[in-house]
Amino acid sequence: MRRFSQIIIVVFTLLAASLLQGCKHHFPCDSELEKALSLAGENRQELESVLNHYTNDSLKLEAAKFLICNMPGHYSYADTAVVNGFYYSIDSMLYAMRDAPHIDIKKAIDSLYALRGADRFRIVEDVKYISADYLINNIETAFNQWQNIPWARHLDFDQFCEYLLPYKVNELQALDSWRTDFNSMFADSLERMSSCSLFRKSSYQATEVINHGLIKRFNPTVNEHDIPPLYYSPLTRLNVPFGNCDELSRAGLSIFRAAGVPCVIDYTPLWGYGNRGHSWAVVLAPNGKDIPFVPIFMSPTVQHKINETISKVYRYTYAINHDLQELNNSGGFVPETFRDMFQRDVTAQYANTRDLEIEVENSDIRYVYLCGTSRDRWNPVAVAKVEDGKAKFSDVGKGCIYSVAYYDSFGRQQFLNNPFIIDVDGAVRYIHPNLNKTQTATLYRKTPLLEYAWRMAVLMENGYFEASNNADFSNAVVVGKVTEPADRAGEIIIPDSIGIYRYWRYVKRGDDNKLAVGEIALYSDSINIAKTGAPISNITDFDSGTSPARAFDGKVLTHFSASKPFEAWIGVDFGKPRKIDKIQYTPRSDGDMIEPGHLYQLIYWNNGEWHVISEAVADSTHIFFDNIPMGALLILRNLTTNGSVRIFMLDEKGNQQWW
Repeated sequence: MRRFSQIIIVVFTLLAASLLQGCKHHFPCDSELEKALSLAGENRQELESVLNHYTNDSLKLEAAKFLICNMPGHYSYADTAVVNGFYYSIDSMLYAMRDAPHIDIKKAIDSLYALRGADRFRIVEDVKYISADYLINNIETAFNQWQNIPWARHLDFDQFCEYLLPYKVNELQALDSWRTDFNSMFADSLERMSSCSLFRKSSYQATEVINHGLIKRFNPTVNEHDIPPLYYSPLTRLNVPFGNCDELSRAGLSIFRAAGVPCVIDYTPLWGYGNRGHSWAVVLAPNGKDIPFVPIFMSPTVQHKINETISKVYRYTYAINHDLQELNNSGGFVPETFRDMFQRDVTAQYANTRDLEIEVENSDIRYVYLCGTSRDRWNPVAVAKVEDGKAKFSDVGKGCIYSVAYYDSFGRQQFLNNPFIIDVDGAVRYIHPNLNKTQTATLYRKTPLLEYAWRMAVLMENGYFEASNNADFSNAVVVGKVTEPADRAGEIIIPDSIGIYRYWRYVKRGDDNKLAVGEIALYSDSINIAKTGAPISNITDFDSGTSPARAFDGKVLTHFSASKPFEAWIGVDFGKPRKIDKIQYTPRSDGDMIEPGHLYQLIYWNNGEWHVISEAVADSTHIFFDNIPMGALLILRNLTTNGSVRIFMLDEKGNQQWW
């Protein structure tokens, strides 16, 4: 028996040693631990109690050291009772307004936030505040999950520290019993799942079960209503009937980790092909792969943003990024994206990448930033320290356009060179506008048509415009067909030979018709008379929030949409025959096609700023410009309505090539 005990001790010692060997970067040196303990001030004794508690358990001791060494810079609210009272008020208000329009709920949250002064609640650094009991309890609970929950057993210690161990999942999250409060939320469903031998060890399947339960219970609408941060209280945030990707991911993360599911949050500051960033959750599957998804919105079984080009992706971490810490302590201006020191680069997991080296001749520049574009601005997506006159960016996404800039002492952005494209093959092409050689172009849009808008716009393709003097459109005359692709509005010139008719309509035919129209303008003597007639349709059951009149109201962002098999149509009854000279049509879309009568401005980038080429009023569903510098990076602005824009270039034939 004694021999057997000795063998067990040796095996355990070797196992612990192998675990520690596999995760060296998680174990700071004694000087870093002492620094954290010194920053704790009067709370040092609490932290030392945790370390003393695990003197005889080497693995849990290293976990405690990891948490303590990375604790400086993490903050919580000082008065939990006050904060909980505020969230109770929010919860009560949400219950009372559960059937109210989302915009009214947003206004109510804003008002209550201001009334209670929530933005002024006192915060304290965790290292000066956290108790030994709280930290020990969380370490014990996390280890229990890791060692006893089947879908957490595939984690090594390094992964355990990142995906499961931290005592909080969001900054300013209350130091409460969130692990035990949420761990039974979907316990029954998880137990049923476990009866399948294949599923019971699958973190991927556990995520699917929990996420399905969250969707069924909360089912929020995904939109961009901007409200104060409420994800510090996950259940409060989940009770809000709308949210964006970042809020849903952060709120859902607490639920997943409380159930022992290894999850983190990744984000991109900017898509390579769009004006916005994005956040999502990631579950570490049993095969060691990270599976991305947006909690409470999409299943992890669905491919996530598979068509997007990516410049950079970062992962929010509990562990501090010492490079970002050095940047923030440098004394220079730091853009907002990199003020968060708890993140690390994971771009290589999502994109084909290459490393990039930039020459920096000015010896006073200490840091430079790789920038992508958002509308007409260059936003930083990566940072590099200048060493020996060079800045090296690692794992830069291919297929995107970039510039390199630094910030002066006033926080002003200064550009080091012309923008450049990293092609899909990794080649770098700098953009040099040729001011001595110009071209002409006919432009149809000011932003690219993205997937969400394309799915609506494409529904107008292959439709017809018809006219008749009979209400049932017997003996109808075809006056034109939709021939433009989905990314463009179109125009049909009607010859005098067509004649005059009382009834005019747009019609689609087929077994499974989905009709969607953004705007139809009917011109007589250069005047749009569509609104002078009565809207008519053979559809009485149309989509919520739409009506036939919205296809003729002069607003491209309102729409009419409905389904009717075999033949679906929408039109106008003028009460008497009218001569129509021209029809202009706009698919249901994003509002970024050319609108007749609007003033547009074309600009190009050169020497660190935008320059105006010319301005013109559109008289059709496209607009013509000349004197455009060859090879220039361009933006088309709608000066009448403003709205979104996106950079593009022109090919040799003058076609828009979006970036």
